[in-house]
Amino acid sequence: MIISNRLFARFVAAVFLGAVCARYAVAAEPIRFSGSFSGNMKTGTVAIGKTVLDIEGLGNLAVEGGLMKWGKDGMSLFVNVRQVSLRRLSELFSLNLPVRGGAADGAVTIITDSAKKTQKIIFDLTFADLAVAENGSVFHGSLAGFQDGAAGRMEITKGIFENEKGGKITFSGSIIKDEFNIKASGDGLTVQDIVPFLPQDLREKINVGVDPVPVSLNDVEAEGGKKKSDSPAPSR
Repeated sequence: MIISNRLFARFVAAVFLGAVCARYAVAAEPIRFSGSFSGNMKTGTVAIGKTVLDIEGLGNLAVEGGLMKWGKDGMSLFVNVRQVSLRRLSELFSLNLPVRGGAADGAVTIITDSAKKTQKIIFDLTFADLAVAENGSVFHGSLAGFQDGAAGRMEITKGIFENEKGGKITFSGSIIKDEFNIKASGDGLTVQDIVPFLPQDLREKINVGVDPVPVSLNDVEAEGGKKKSDSPAPSR
């Protein structure tokens, strides 16, 4: 069954994805779906059985879980993604992902609770044909960790990426608000290959206009954060 009606697609997205998709342009995309759900119209409590969505231009998502007050008070969603376009995902949800192309497969768990101020995303994903820079290397690999939105924290338990020439980078670490702590190892990659994997503030400070000579990293650690400037003294 293909949904083309914008309003009905918005309703389906709201029910199955906890009003997340309904806020964004995905509501305008044709959706093919199958699944089941039950709940209470007055309380907005929804139980989602295994529900599969094919969103044109985005990919395939299999969703299970539950919503509280239609997702406004909280949700627990378990999502399996298959061949999801990272570029389209970034465009639809205004994520500003530093990717030019690629697809993701794997599992994502979304847990929110407004009363407990919980906003957590747990992910374990693999990637194919991942391009993180214009005319740069194309990678395949995996990434696992979690993001705690309430605490402003992202934890990467393990990231492994390899390019078409056999160059490889392995990394782990955390980003807490403006601070970051990263440990990485790599071999056979150029500086231009490595820089896109670094935090944005650090990328902006690095001059990558150097010869593309492969380099090796062995358990390199990096820490840092944004410097907070002092307020100017009042003029007299």
